[in-house]
Amino acid sequence: TYILLHNRFFLPQFLAEPAFLSLNSSYDETTSTLEVVFNSGKTYLYSEVPNNVYLELMDSDSKGSYMRDCVIDCYPYQQVKKRRR
Repeated sequence: TYILLHNRFFLPQFLAEPAFLSLNSSYDETTSTLEVVFNSGKTYLYSEVPNNVYLELMDSDSKGSYMRDCVIDCYPYQQVKKRRR
């Protein structure tokens, strides 16, 4: 099920995510992969993300808004599963 917001469709779990933590993000220029860790502890890998998008994200006043507007549902992603001990 998708939710329409600002003329874009979102998966409900992304709308429910708390604010983005900039200290828990990383970017690999060689693979154009952005790793994002939300306050909830969920980790997502976004692929095919241009370097300028990462730089704009890091420079944005509201990282959560930038993620919603320019990254989430704009690039292929996968949730990273936690390893069991």
